[in-house]
Amino acid sequence: MTQFVHFLLISLILINESKGQCTLEVASMRIRRPIYDFTVNLATRLAQEKENHFVSSTLSQWTLISELSLGATDETLDEIQRVLKTHKHRCFNENYWKIIKSILDTNDVTVARSSMIVIPKEFELKNGFTKNIINTGLCEIFPQDFEDSVTSANAVNDNVSLVTQGVIDDLLTPNDFNSYNIIIIDALYFKGTWTKTFATTNTDTASFYDEVGNRVGEVNLMYVNDKFNVTTIDQINAKVLQLPYGSNNQYSMLLFLPNVGTRLSSTIYSLSKISLATVFKKFEMDGPRTVTVEIPRFKITSDLDNLKELLTDMGLKSLFDTGASFEELSDQILYVSDFIQKASIEVTEEGTEAAAVTEAGLRWRTLDEEFIANRPFLFMIVNSYSQLPLFVGAYSKPSVY
Repeated sequence: MTQFVHFLLISLILINESKGQCTLEVASMRIRRPIYDFTVNLATRLAQEKENHFVSSTLSQWTLISELSLGATDETLDEIQRVLKTHKHRCFNENYWKIIKSILDTNDVTVARSSMIVIPKEFELKNGFTKNIINTGLCEIFPQDFEDSVTSANAVNDNVSLVTQGVIDDLLTPNDFNSYNIIIIDALYFKGTWTKTFATTNTDTASFYDEVGNRVGEVNLMYVNDKFNVTTIDQINAKVLQLPYGSNNQYSMLLFLPNVGTRLSSTIYSLSKISLATVFKKFEMDGPRTVTVEIPRFKITSDLDNLKELLTDMGLKSLFDTGASFEELSDQILYVSDFIQKASIEVTEEGTEAAAVTEAGLRWRTLDEEFIANRPFLFMIVNSYSQLPLFVGAYSKPSVY
């Protein structure tokens, strides 16, 4: 009898939360795990495909697909909800999009983004779907004449180039419009100024090693010695360092450096055992400490043209199938033909001259804890307040940048 009453009590709590607690505060707690799990699942596949050297914004991919759920029905909708772990109640999903939009609207770092659903101009989208997509403020519906492939490709590329300040261009070719029903595009660029800058006078060319200790090339290794959050997380066999950006520490880069003898692929796979809350809790428990940090100066641009296959492997099969159900989107029969992303990240010493001068000369005068990323590592750019990952990537192919 006691067990039966306990079960009823739990049911009442769940029902009340689902129907009566759809607030931004509750949604901000709920959204963390779905996006983190999606990030880890896709990053695991990207790392394998790209040999541990890539950059991607899994947050934007999650957002675009979740917005497509506004037009999906039946199996297509079920798969989106299952893989993305979106909420059954639309109120929560609308709050999710508000949260995402709020963390992308920032002046503290540069987050240049162009997201669009490109459709043939003859497609008749339902008014409700169009209105809902526009209301999210996160994606643009971009009708084009697919038969005039040159003009359409130029229009899309010009839009992307404008938003990303010329960093990303020539995203599509005329051939991409030959037989597509829908093209979903997400182009983005991130660049932030370190809160605690690296002095250019301390950057030296150094060796870079693979996972078993073999020298595989050289990098420009940047150096700083200051107080940072750094911790070791046993579940993933890695040390994690937080490098904040900007003046308010809203964004930061988390670097995951596997322990000696641990492969990067193992660390990435093990990320499913923890969450970003785990990392930040460990930072809080350990507290900031003086750390000697050495990381490569690098730039990575990734053309992710196999997302369709990777997302299908994750369970989004109906989305890309000719039998996809988008009855709330259009009366016409359509499906997602492809899903591509081009992302770029640049990591340099950039900061104020005064700060650079202040830090000069400290390199050989410390015996503090070290974080030397001269072997393959994973990085995430996260919103530290919401604990959401915006970008994820890995570095394993050295070059002197």
